[in-house]
Amino acid sequence: MTERPALTIDVAAARDIKTLSAALDDASTLVVRCTTERFKRVVTALLKAPRARLVDLSLIISDFDPGGEVGKPALTTKATDALWAALPALTRLVLRGHALCRGIAHPTLEHLDVEGYAFGAGAVPTQGACPRLRTLRWGFCGDEYGVALEPVALEALWSQSLPALRTLDLSGADIDGSLLSESSFLKAPLISQLTTLGLPSGTTDDWQAVLGALPGLAELRVASPSLAGRHPKVTVIEPPEDDGAAGAAGEAYELNNVNDAGLKKAKLITRAGPLRQLTVSYHSLQVEGARLLGQSAAAHPELEALNLNKPATRGWRKDALEAFAVALGTHPGLKALHLRKNQLDGAGGIISGLLARLPNLELLELSQTELDANDLREVIPAISRLPRLRTLLMGGLEATEASAVAWKVLSSATLQNLELWTSAFESGWSSVFHQMGRRLPALERLHVDGGHLPTAATAALADAFHGHQRLSALRIELAPTTGAYQMLGALMSSSPITHLVLEESSSRSDPGEARDVTVQGVG
Repeated sequence: MTERPALTIDVAAARDIKTLSAALDDASTLVVRCTTERFKRVVTALLKAPRARLVDLSLIISDFDPGGEVGKPALTTKATDALWAALPALTRLVLRGHALCRGIAHPTLEHLDVEGYAFGAGAVPTQGACPRLRTLRWGFCGDEYGVALEPVALEALWSQSLPALRTLDLSGADIDGSLLSESSFLKAPLISQLTTLGLPSGTTDDWQAVLGALPGLAELRVASPSLAGRHPKVTVIEPPEDDGAAGAAGEAYELNNVNDAGLKKAKLITRAGPLRQLTVSYHSLQVEGARLLGQSAAAHPELEALNLNKPATRGWRKDALEAFAVALGTHPGLKALHLRKNQLDGAGGIISGLLARLPNLELLELSQTELDANDLREVIPAISRLPRLRTLLMGGLEATEASAVAWKVLSSATLQNLELWTSAFESGWSSVFHQMGRRLPALERLHVDGGHLPTAATAALADAFHGHQRLSALRIELAPTTGAYQMLGALMSSSPITHLVLEESSSRSDPGEARDVTVQGVG
C-alpha cells in the first residue's frame, strides 16, 4: 500500500483509532473529530507510537461551543509535551476547541490554525519555541458571558519571538476595541516583520494607520465589505451578505411556503431569462401544483437542478408525482433531482418511468421517501440504466431482507457517491454488498451508517471493496466487536480510503442531516 496522503476519522470511541493503527502509521495528513469527553482518550491512542510520517494534524472538537466556558486544559504539561514529541515531523496543526492542551513548542511547525481558547482561558498560542512558524491564525469569540477580550490581553502574543512568522491573522478574533489602543502593538518587532496581517473587526477602522506604520506589509486582511477596492493592499476576506434578491434575478430561483395558487402567481412558465436551478421549499403543492411545476420545468430546457427536498408536511404522494412526471415529459437538461421527504410509497413504477426520460441525470435524491421493497424492485433497475449518474442519495429507507433483494442488482459504471444510511440493517444485507466493488467501479464515497451493520454484511463490504481503486470516503457504523474493526482495518490497508467516519447512531436523530463525505485536501 502506498503512503496514505490524507485520513479523516470521526471517532465514537478511542478504539476506533486504536484498531486502525496501521492506517495511522502511513498517514501524512490526519483529521480527527471527537467530543470533548473523548479528547484525552484520542490523544492517548495517538501516543501509542511515534507518528514519524505525520506532517499535518487537525484535532477538532465536534461539540465545541465557541461561547462556552473554557475550563482547564485537558492535557497536563507533561502530556502536552509528549504529544508534540510523538509528532517529530509536524508542519501544520489545526486546533478547534477550548482548553485542549498547554501551549505548543515545536521545532518543525510552520502553520498553526487555532479556533477557540485551545490553550486555556486568555492563553495565547505558541507559548514556547516555534522557530519555523510562518503563519498563525487565531479566532475566538467572547467568554460564556459574552465579554470580549481587551487588546491588552493579547500583548503576550506580539511580544514573543517568532523569527519566521510572516502571516498573523486575527480577523476572526472578538476583541473589545482597537489593537492600536496598545502602543506596543505596532512597535513590536514581530508585527513589523509581517507581510500579511488580518485585522479583527474592532481595528478595521484603523486600517490606514496600520498600513502607514507597516510599510513592509503586502496584504491587510479585513472582514469589512465596505473596504473593498479602497487600497491595493486591502483584501476583504468575507463577501457582502446576500439579501436573496440576486437569486431571484439570476439563474437560481427559490420559492418558499408556496401552495398551488402561489406557484401559479410565480408565473415560472413565462419567466424571462435562463433558469438553471429551481428550489421549492416547505411547499404544500397538490396534484395541480405538481402538474404546473412539471410544465414550468418543461418550459425551461436549460433547467439543470430541481430541488423539492423540504415539503411543508408529508410532501407529494404518488398521484402528485405522476402529474409532475407526465407534464415534464423528457428533459435532457435536468442533471439533479431532489425529492427527499416526499411520501412516495407505491410510486416505484412512476419513478422508473420518470428516470427513463431524464437521460442526463447526474444526481438523484430519494432519501426518506417511504419507498418499500416493491418500489425498489422497479426503481433500482431504472437507476442502473442512468448513463451519467454520479450521486445517489437514498438514505432513511427500510433495510429489510426484502429490500436487499432489490438493492443487490444496483450497478453503475459512473456512480461516485452512494448514501444508504438507515436506522437498522437486517441480516440479509450481506448480499447487497456482494461484489459491490465490481458493480460500482467508480465509487468514491459510501455512506452506510445509522444502524449497526451485521457482522456478515461488514465482512461482505470489506471483501467487496478489497483492493478497490477509487473508494476514498467511508461512513459506517459497525457492530461493536473486535472482528468488525479488524475487517475494517484490513479494508483500509487495501484501499485508498482517506476519509473515515465512525459514529454512534444515538448521537443524532437523522443521519442524513449530518452527512459529511468531503475528502480533506492533500497536504
